[in-house]
Amino acid sequence: MCLLGPSGCGKTTLLRVAAGIEKPSAGRILINDQETADVTDPIFTRGHIAIQVWDSMPTDETKVEFESITIQELNSSIGANAIPRSSVLAPEQSEWAGIGKVVRENVESRVGGAWTFTERRGNTFKALWRSGTGWKANFEGTIDDEGKLTILHRTKLAPESQPREEVKGSGEVSKSRLTIRLDEEAGKLTSHLDFKLLVDRGDKFDFLGRWNCFHPTKRWEGWRTIEEKTVETEPFPGLRERGKAPWERDGGLIITHYPGGGIEWLIIDPDNTKELHGSNGVIDTIWKRK
Repeated sequence: MCLLGPSGCGKTTLLRVAAGIEKPSAGRILINDQETADVTDPIFTRGHIAIQVWDSMPTDETKVEFESITIQELNSSIGANAIPRSSVLAPEQSEWAGIGKVVRENVESRVGGAWTFTERRGNTFKALWRSGTGWKANFEGTIDDEGKLTILHRTKLAPESQPREEVKGSGEVSKSRLTIRLDEEAGKLTSHLDFKLLVDRGDKFDFLGRWNCFHPTKRWEGWRTIEEKTVETEPFPGLRERGKAPWERDGGLIITHYPGGGIEWLIIDPDNTKELHGSNGVIDTIWKRK
């Protein structure tokens, strides 16, 4: 690969970031699944990254030959291998988390979950959606060079698998935000979901510890302690004894399975590491770290 561009466009800066000499203001560069911005041992990049100052090379004895060079610009429509700008806005395997609402015959309910772009080819995409209520589905569609998203097909995976079907959906995607809208059953069922990009797939989000959870309008309040494998619930109105329940995580979605079949889902907010947003299907809650 050869980086070409005018003076000051960032060629050297990109190489310095890749070598771990500088940290990026946004995005990541990984070598063997390790982020270069976190590297403290220079041995890590040895054999992978080398920076040679061109001016220091003896130009009268140096001969550089390129057998073939292909120059492409993002958003280029020239050639079969043109790179769409949309592939940068919604890269393959990028992880998103968010909360939205579902309205069925004027009855509104809150829903949260995780969205992963599992496959990107040109302007087309495939994505996997997982909700806090156990609903899973694959979506297929297109993203144009302006970030406009169109959903064309859906395959439901859970709670019951169903054949691939046509759906009407739209949305927008930017570098850090994703909006999805679905219109079903002749307008009787609509969904509006807002997602945020998890830059590190949420792996660095530290949610272990004690949290104060409350309902902002009903003045309901309680305490939870998230441990390595369980969530401990302290007594609150309706629950007179302490209890523990296992939890699992899927991207930016955390689901607790309570005895008796009850569940409570939580969503990681990449913009606020001190809050979690969730619901148990009856009460919507906000968790604040204490």
